[in-house]
This record gives sequence, C-alpha cells and structure tokens, in this order.
Amino acid sequence: MYADPGTIRRKGNLVKVWHLNDFKTVQIVKDNSYLSIKAQHQYDCTGDRERILALTKFSGNMGSGKVVYKDANEGKWRPVAPGSVSHDLGELACSKQ
Repeated sequence: MYADPGTIRRKGNLVKVWHLNDFKTVQIVKDNSYLSIKAQHQYDCTGDRERILALTKFSGNMGSGKVVYKDANEGKWRPVAPGSVSHDLGELACSKQ
C-alpha cells in the first residue's frame, strides 16, 4: 500500500489522502479481476475513523491498465483498528499541517 503525501488536504479535524494498493496476484470480487486500487480516503483525526470517498480498480499493477470498477460515492465512516495499516496511514496524514 502506498500513500501520496502530495495529495493530503486538511480541513479542520478531517484529512483526505489518496492511496494505491498494488497486489502481486489477481484479486477477484464479483466477477471483477484487478491488480491495483486507487482510493481517496478521509480520516477523522480526532475520532479514529475513516471512510472511502472514491475508489477505482485497475486491471494492471500500479494503477495501470483498464478501469474495471469505479465508485465515487462517499462511504460510511468506520472505525480504524489500532496498529492497522489504515491507522498508520491516518496518523501520517493527520500529522501533516
């Protein structure tokens, strides 16, 4: 998983950042096969929660190839587990001014 520090945008206690998940093996969900996902996450820096704002799945690695799935609907807030990758990425994003 990669986070792009150049995309961090903070407004009050909320921060947005783009992530890239790159997989070594093909992932298959509901007849969609993909090797990477680009997603914009939003973190609540005071509430230990996150949500996905936009998500695109790609047939190739590192956000390349054909778009096989796209969703721009704001997701529901969900808790961030301490010690998880999401927690670490949220901490990184929230630490930027």
